[in-house]
Amino acid sequence: AKVLRAQPDLYGKLSGTRTEAGVTLARCIKSGIDVEGHAMIRALGIFAGDADCFKVFGEVFDPVLQDWYPDYAKDAAHPESSLDASKLCDLAIDVSGDIAEFVFVRAWRNLKGFAFTNAATWQERRRVEETLGSAFSTLEGDIKGEYLPLRFSGSIS
Repeated sequence: AKVLRAQPDLYGKLSGTRTEAGVTLARCIKSGIDVEGHAMIRALGIFAGDADCFKVFGEVFDPVLQDWYPDYAKDAAHPESSLDASKLCDLAIDVSGDIAEFVFVRAWRNLKGFAFTNAATWQERRRVEETLGSAFSTLEGDIKGEYLPLRFSGSIS
């Protein structure tokens, strides 16, 4: 909201623009408009609908990200993605156990070619579920399992 308040003409300039997947700036800022927020909780108020949003709506996203992540460099290269499990190691982070009690790692990915959650239609979500269900069915060994959709979701069976 700060960016759009500081540059009121920016929304009008970008409002007719869409990403290749059809995501609009209105979709990106919808959550910030719908949710009033709280004085004690700082929130971005904008979410990219797909990867192209960062470029297409960069005039809004870049200052927001710069404010949220002061060390963010617009031209910084992201590390190369790797899903190669052989690159992992089992080296102890703190052998003594005196400093680190536990480590929490959270990782998630968006599937290339699909909109992000906030901009995905029901049909796109269905295609994502089908894609993941199909991928999960190929797992073997210790990670083999069965994909179970949410009950009454009307999704894949």
